[in-house]
Amino acid sequence: MPTTSTPSPSSAPLRRVRLWLGDGEEYLIAEYHAPVELAVRYAATMTPQFAGIRITSDRYDTVDQVGTAALPADPRLWPITAL
Repeated sequence: MPTTSTPSPSSAPLRRVRLWLGDGEEYLIAEYHAPVELAVRYAATMTPQFAGIRITSDRYDTVDQVGTAALPADPRLWPITAL
């Protein structure tokens, strides 16, 4: 399961954006943790790219940095991170 993360100050609230395949929450295909502003942008970028995929965003208190990588600086490249 791909997981990406962006470093953030420990005091900043985090959001977890997930992309799901199937009816409801059956198959998690991507997960992204970020401060609220970046998480909103990520979800907005993914929505038109993956119209048939369910996208959820919820509060996330801790981020496990093991095995994670930052998103590309250019938001046009974000959709390829979900593959």
